[in-house]
Amino acid sequence: MGGKGLSFNPVRLEKTVSRNGEVAQSKSHSFDTGAAWQNFALQALLLGWHTHGMGGFDREKARTDLKVPDDFAIEAVIAIGRQGTSRLYQPNCRKGNFPIPASL
Repeated sequence: MGGKGLSFNPVRLEKTVSRNGEVAQSKSHSFDTGAAWQNFALQALLLGWHTHGMGGFDREKARTDLKVPDDFAIEAVIAIGRQGTSRLYQPNCRKGNFPIPASL
């Protein structure tokens, strides 16, 4: 993968219907999603990428746009990309957006 400003948004899905057709949502799905997200974020950082996990998004729009079947729950969306500079932000969004020193 390469290219300036390249980014993508992986989505965490969970199968909610068992093979016999009954609803069988895992009781630990949120824990599993959190553990997977943490490891994903740490590995991305080690490879020079930056991530941002999001729980506040339009799940129905994501389901429609990504053609997610009804028997899957959409758990999270993750933004991942290369860190840019504040020049890339609209002027009204620049305040508060700054790189964190690597020494922290």
